[in-house]
Amino acid sequence: MAKTKLKVSGLPQVKRLEEFDFSWPKGGLTENKFQELSSLLFLPRKEDVILTGPSGIGKTHLMIALTYKTCMTGYSAYYLSCIDLTEVLVRGAVRASTINRLKSKLQWMKKPHVLVIDEVGYENLNYEQATLFFQLINVRYEHGLIIIMTNKPFPNGEK
Repeated sequence: MAKTKLKVSGLPQVKRLEEFDFSWPKGGLTENKFQELSSLLFLPRKEDVILTGPSGIGKTHLMIALTYKTCMTGYSAYYLSCIDLTEVLVRGAVRASTINRLKSKLQWMKKPHVLVIDEVGYENLNYEQATLFFQLINVRYEHGLIIIMTNKPFPNGEK
């Protein structure tokens, strides 16, 4: 069953938490925080995870390894890049007037325990893509968690 969940997840490759290399700085990821994430306690609490930082610090490895462990422990997960996700939603929106495809796709994206969205912010979203992305976040709210990976820093409120 776990192997089926892994196959359906769409992960581009397999990485394991045990392979994560702490021998060089990881941009603020402490070993305690790593252990907390590795425990997967965020899953039953439905707490979203956002991995942020510059390229080359291990975000992708961590994201894939967490998703792998999620599948191997019996949870369902689905992985997409942000651009692929918005393309799927835009295609659904274009067809929505005839067969209500967008609503069906949003409902389907609500089903996995974990939705993994890679490369958020790598390319700017246009208004339609951003609106559809918000609709997806709204549909998943309180139904399942999201793991987001981005190299864009969040504003800290300073000017």
